[in-house]
Amino acid sequence: MEQRKIIFLDVDGTLVDYSGHIPQSAAEAVRLARQKGHKVYICTGSLTVKEAFPDMIFGAELYRDDVNKISFILKSYEDYLDAAEAFPELKAGTWGGAGETALFGDLALKEIDKAYAMDVLLEHLHASPDATVAFGDAKVDIPMLEHSRIGVAMGNGGPEIRAAADYVTDDVECDGLWKAFSHLGLLE
Repeated sequence: MEQRKIIFLDVDGTLVDYSGHIPQSAAEAVRLARQKGHKVYICTGSLTVKEAFPDMIFGAELYRDDVNKISFILKSYEDYLDAAEAFPELKAGTWGGAGETALFGDLALKEIDKAYAMDVLLEHLHASPDATVAFGDAKVDIPMLEHSRIGVAMGNGGPEIRAAADYVTDDVECDGLWKAFSHLGLLE
């Protein structure tokens, strides 16, 4: 690839496996792509919450004026459906887990998604969406993949994200990120 790319990576199921482990091949792919002049950014609404954010406050007052998304642990899929019904003015979503089985739910402002986050960064960088490549594995990543010049779905992703992608790579545990970076010329 001649033009330097702006790469957006989801985390869970894309950069790290579902147990929170970063495959060595993924770390190396990111390192090499950066050495080649590509810019690599994390585009996620989550991480393994308690491990990644040990100082996060659990059980505190939930109503604030500076938050655009709130996440919660799903005890069942019914929890997600109840939240969507109780807060129709917000966008309800799910994330985490393997494939189509979600561990967490979230409520967010309807106009905020990963494509919006990309636009904010691209504006800051004075860059065009034509230089973007996005990687994801879940439904929440679809706006990001569709907004990018090239959208890549991880092999461990569900059927909806695979259908939305320009390219489907292997599972995160099977060096999927490395294989996609290589296929797209990001390591050359």
